Amino acid sequence: MRLLLLLLLLLVPATALAQQPTYDLTCENVSNILIIRDEDGFLAQRSPDGFVHGVTFILKPEALRAFQAFAEVSRQAQLPRTAKPYPWYAALSVTANGKPLQCDILEIRGYSGKKVITFVLEENDAFDTARAVCPTAPIEFISVPQMHERGSGQKQ
Repeated sequence: MRLLLLLLLLLVPATALAQQPTYDLTCENVSNILIIRDEDGFLAQRSPDGFVHGVTFILKPEALRAFQAFAEVSRQAQLPRTAKPYPWYAALSVTANGKPLQCDILEIRGYSGKKVITFVLEENDAFDTARAVCPTAPIEFISVPQMHERGSGQKQ
């Protein structure tokens, strides 16, 4: 029986057991948060109110170098589901105080050396996502001016 279990374990690919690298956002490494509300016209997925919210976590200076190194080491060849013209991005997971960071549009997560960006459809959820990382960090909210009026015949 033990031999059978050992043989079965050998058949499991190593990648199935590998864990995705994870970076945990907390008040210790976030200086401030920026939420930008913009139209969702550039997305394949539409939101109920026609807007998407980019929640940007600006890292503290002392966290920058560590996150840059982490992102570089974690970089793997992984394309978004929409493939062809899009660049490769780091295959890493970001958590908020140990819990998964909300991201409603997985194809456009943004991880750079200075910030982490996630995209949330609902405005209330965007603020909840920001507060889940750090309830005391200053939050700046920007609403990008609309390119066209809602209901003016534009495809929504």
